[in-house]
Amino acid sequence: MTQRVSARVPSTVRENILGTCATVLRDFGALHLNQPRIAKLSGVRQGHMTYYFPLKSDLIRAVIDRAMGELDEDLRVSSGRSVRGFFVDPSRVRTLLGLVVHADADKTAQTVLAGWLTSVQKRVAHACGRSDEGPGSEFALALLLGLGVLDLAHGRTLDPEQIRARHDHVARWACGPEAP
Repeated sequence: MTQRVSARVPSTVRENILGTCATVLRDFGALHLNQPRIAKLSGVRQGHMTYYFPLKSDLIRAVIDRAMGELDEDLRVSSGRSVRGFFVDPSRVRTLLGLVVHADADKTAQTVLAGWLTSVQKRVAHACGRSDEGPGSEFALALLLGLGVLDLAHGRTLDPEQIRARHDHVARWACGPEAP
């Protein structure tokens, strides 16, 4: 992981840093998200990092805000194909897991992440044809997320269509009339 990571064309140094963080989180996971590595990969001095993000928690909160915005945009765009397919992409699951790990140590970040997950649950309820965000949609979200985590953890070698078919099957079952 010595190559320089390039994200979208940044408008500011701060955006460059955040873009690099999002790329590292998505491609390599939360373990690689630290200030010295991000400074090097984004091509800025460590002093710039601390100017824009005095504490690591400031950086993590900004990364969570940005990553949730990107994930939310992915969900919005994928809504035509349904929310189910969202959790098929290992990079999305890796990003979400990284955010959860960091939010566990930061209650403010945890609150922000919980709010985002509530909005995802509403989308799952809508995709399931439910009018509420009750236990049924929470169950469906948990199953879809869990399957995405299992696929990532097992390094599934299934092709994307096989994974998508499994996710669709789970979603149909979780959204069915017998679902909690």
